[in-house]
Amino acid sequence: MGAPDARPDHAAAAVRTVRRIAAALHKANEQAVEEGRPRLLLRVGIHTGPAVVGNVGALDRWNYTVVGDTVNAAERLQTLGREVAGDAEVTILASANTVAQLPGERNLRRAGEHLLRGRSDPMEVYWLDPFPAAEPAQTAAEDLPVSAAE
Repeated sequence: MGAPDARPDHAAAAVRTVRRIAAALHKANEQAVEEGRPRLLLRVGIHTGPAVVGNVGALDRWNYTVVGDTVNAAERLQTLGREVAGDAEVTILASANTVAQLPGERNLRRAGEHLLRGRSDPMEVYWLDPFPAAEPAQTAAEDLPVSAAE
């Protein structure tokens, strides 16, 4: 439910953050095209569940990281994005576990059940719109810069 501190809106925070990244990437891609440089593409997988979070490794080579089945599933969703969305500028795929934590989210569509590598059961997958139209019900906190709201 969030790390290093618990937060009940962890799934919504993740979606808000990736949408802000998507907007920044889109702006950078517009400039890149104007300058004759290639566009960058982004795929993100979001899955909700338990994970081991903290410093991992030897004393002289610690890394703050996350590990576990939840992390692996998120990576598999990211990889699945290539199949589901092809060459879309930004692809956000989320598991049903994550979508269940987003009761007000309307900018999504079902992408079907997919058997992800390393999992024995199919996972229900949803595509989240990376560039949703602003909704009138947004709170002032959602309009703040990432560092202030997250």
